[in-house]
Amino acid sequence: MKKTILVMIILFLSVFSIFAVNFEIGLQGFYDFEDFNDRVGVKIYHLAPNFDFVADIGFYSDEKYSFYESDYYLDHYFLIENGYITFRSFNNSIKFSSGIKDLQDEVNSPYSLFFSSERISQPYLEFGYEDEHMFYDTRWIQLVSSSNNYFDEPKSMNYKTYGLKFGDFRFGYQDAVVYNREFDFFYLFNPLPVYFSQEIRASENIMPWAEKSKNDNSLMGFFIDYDKPTYYFYSQILVDDLNTNRFFYPEKTQNPDKIAFSSGITVNQNCLRWF
Repeated sequence: MKKTILVMIILFLSVFSIFAVNFEIGLQGFYDFEDFNDRVGVKIYHLAPNFDFVADIGFYSDEKYSFYESDYYLDHYFLIENGYITFRSFNNSIKFSSGIKDLQDEVNSPYSLFFSSERISQPYLEFGYEDEHMFYDTRWIQLVSSSNNYFDEPKSMNYKTYGLKFGDFRFGYQDAVVYNREFDFFYLFNPLPVYFSQEIRASENIMPWAEKSKNDNSLMGFFIDYDKPTYYFYSQILVDDLNTNRFFYPEKTQNPDKIAFSSGITVNQNCLRWF
């Protein structure tokens, strides 16, 4: 029965792709001097000026995970690597996006600090605005669901970006918070940086907005980048915790500073050949 359903789904998507979307199948092989493994990718997508639809599934034979129905997929397990929709306004200034996505950092680098450059897909909800002078983005990202078998509590993340644009140059402030709850309305829709939202809700406050058992960890940072056809330059810093006690309370226990920094340049050799 399950094999029949799988075949019907593949036939439906194949017919659907002829009339509405693009359909791709990719095959990759990996050999580590001991075993040979493969990845079969199936991707259906439709990219338009005001609407994106992406469904991307990868089938793997590397036995990294134990998949209870691997027999139906020729000893493969599968991962939903991308499955999302994006709506944009007619002038492309306003964006709404949701689904499961391999989320990328603001900087184009394998050493980005806020989001890994590896393919790690997560459920998310995103609102964004961008024009010729500025951009703003706010995301909710689910890290661990409340019903997960292997974790005791849920965990989510909210992320914001505030930026200015000057031609090919961008300057931005990045803001993130990780917490042990499924969703937080306050972080997603409040345009203020996380620091202010977190501080006003602290359980130690004697005020109506104080909330119990908050254990939220905020991070912040800045980036600059300059994108030209011949080269791309970026620089990024992330601050998890700065020990200001050394200045205000030098007699107290001193926590270590937690800071990360990344910078790089990429040169497009194909473009340079024309000079």
